Amino acid sequence: MVGLKGKEVFEKLFARDFCMIALEIASKSESRNDKPWMEEKNPHSPYILIERADGTCYVWYNKEGVSWTNRVLAQRVKSDKAFLKKVETKVREGIKFIRPIYEEQRILDRKDLLIFIDEFLEAYPWIEAMWWIKSMNVKELGVDNSNIVKLRDETEILSAGTEIVIRKSLEKLYPKLRILSSMIRLKELKSDKIPSKEVLGERMKGFVISDSDLILDNLNNFAKQNSYGLQRIEVDSSVSEIKGEVGFRGKVKGVVCKVMGHSDFGKIKDGQILVSPMTMVDFLPEMKKAIAFITDEGGITCHASIVARELRKPCIIGTRVATQILKNGDLVEVDVNEGIVRIIERKEVKRSLY
Repeated sequence: MVGLKGKEVFEKLFARDFCMIALEIASKSESRNDKPWMEEKNPHSPYILIERADGTCYVWYNKEGVSWTNRVLAQRVKSDKAFLKKVETKVREGIKFIRPIYEEQRILDRKDLLIFIDEFLEAYPWIEAMWWIKSMNVKELGVDNSNIVKLRDETEILSAGTEIVIRKSLEKLYPKLRILSSMIRLKELKSDKIPSKEVLGERMKGFVISDSDLILDNLNNFAKQNSYGLQRIEVDSSVSEIKGEVGFRGKVKGVVCKVMGHSDFGKIKDGQILVSPMTMVDFLPEMKKAIAFITDEGGITCHASIVARELRKPCIIGTRVATQILKNGDLVEVDVNEGIVRIIERKEVKRSLY
């Protein structure tokens, strides 16, 4: 791992091309210090940083902040035998209204979309508790958390589903903006004062969300200015092999097409190999064109693995670095039997003589 030394150190936990409002919901909710299961403020701030770059969004968490959150939740579980049941009940009650909407991926009018968002914001603190508790084991908690694990699996599409509802509804509400509608902020939707295409286009290029603040800058600059540390994986771009986990076995050769997010939809051609940080529900049409999938993230139950098994296409997941090492046009061999991606031929990059 490499990174900057700083007063707060952040680790990238996942990447998803979520629309601005979905990102604001996550940032605002997880940065709150008045969550119903908290008795004191989290001393580590900012708690979450969200970076848009390379056509997707990277979510970074304050390492000490996460450790603090997990300790608080573990202590609640150990001191209150009814707490796990309370979390389960609160999550089920909280998503009762929004669940059929995100499961059916309904497109909402402005009034209903705002109600949907408010309901999600209200339920979020308990959903967050469920996510962190699921990530802990019995030794850390002192009790069996299998019901929370089951609930987490049961609500697997909650994040992606709510994002799709918001994204598709915005596209319907503001058809002239097309994909730029995904850059509309929540306060702008509420006031119905939508920025120009130029403003939205600048946001699409890249930004940082620190708690609830939007900064039009890259994360490296923002971190340096604030003395934050970024814990990164050291990447050797000259490697000829990348290792990962088995999503679905098989062995194929093909040309790489990176699908980092929604702006890359339509680029992949039949027979190419899809490379992505992690696929989501609305990636399916792109995945049907590909002959294999390679992802940075994921496990055996992730979306890419499930689709790979359904479509019977080779899939290597959890490489951590595929999107950083592989380039569009590279010829690769996906050997899932060995869990290896071999780079056969790199696409030549044309360089200017000046």
